[in-house]
Amino acid sequence: MRWDLLIIILALYNCLSIPYEVCYGAAFTESVGLDVFEYSIDVLFILDILINFRTTYVNTKTGVEVTSGFKIALKYIFYGWFWVDLGASLPLELIVV
Repeated sequence: MRWDLLIIILALYNCLSIPYEVCYGAAFTESVGLDVFEYSIDVLFILDILINFRTTYVNTKTGVEVTSGFKIALKYIFYGWFWVDLGASLPLELIVV
């Protein structure tokens, strides 16, 4: 629960900081410390993806907890938020440059 709370707080930070940077430009937020902080957020989001590949779930039909890594990965990729998480965690400013 603490991990999810941390990810939510960091996502909210991104929801506020990204529009600010787009509107006012990066000149207002240029700082080495802030850059390191924002890159560390990207790393934590990627780490969250890796954790989601190992997080068990309960099968709604049988009520049994699924612990198979393969089944967890399939569910996360095809029925979960994998593609949204991946798109949101990629540091696009580094890819575009």
